[in-house]
Amino acid sequence: MTKAKARARSSLRGQGVGDVRPPYRFGGGDGSEPAYDPANAVRWGVRLFLVAVTMMFGALAMVYLLRLPARADFPFELPRISWLSTAVILISSFSMQSALHAARRGHSAGLRHGLLLTFALGWLFLGLQLMSWFALKQSVSASIFSGLFYLFTGLHGLHLLGGLVFLGYLLYGAMRHAYRLDNLLLLEMGALYWHFLDALWVALFALMHVR
Repeated sequence: MTKAKARARSSLRGQGVGDVRPPYRFGGGDGSEPAYDPANAVRWGVRLFLVAVTMMFGALAMVYLLRLPARADFPFELPRISWLSTAVILISSFSMQSALHAARRGHSAGLRHGLLLTFALGWLFLGLQLMSWFALKQSVSASIFSGLFYLFTGLHGLHLLGGLVFLGYLLYGAMRHAYRLDNLLLLEMGALYWHFLDALWVALFALMHVR
């Protein structure tokens, strides 16, 4: 009887009868469906968001480049303080990477210090951007180029403000020793987003120097 049942189960393999699962889509084996990986879903979600942001700023950059021939008619110069804000955000990218590196080595103190420094530099960058706004307002009249400067820096600042909120959450977790070597997804995504904002600002800064 036992052998007969075994033969019956073998003949039904791949048909989804009993506890024998049918092939999953076009796969083979016993038809088991791959386990859902929430970490992978988060990674793809963040990447798609960054692609969308890149497309938005890319469209604005095209507007800037299309109007570039008319720039000679407008006395537009980037405020000098924007060089300082660029240096600040570049340094913050290094401190963020240092925090992630410390987390991967299991150094909680280095993680906290790196996140705290990045958090402070992020707020300093926003403060310097506001100073750039006031400096530009006092030095030139309204034009498409000064308007695009406000738009570029304003949108970038909003995204960076969101990054600072998330960075504060990461810092809170680091203070509570919430991160382990097998639980660094949020830190990795936070670092990816911060490096993206850094690269985005450098690209915008270079774009606004094109004549």
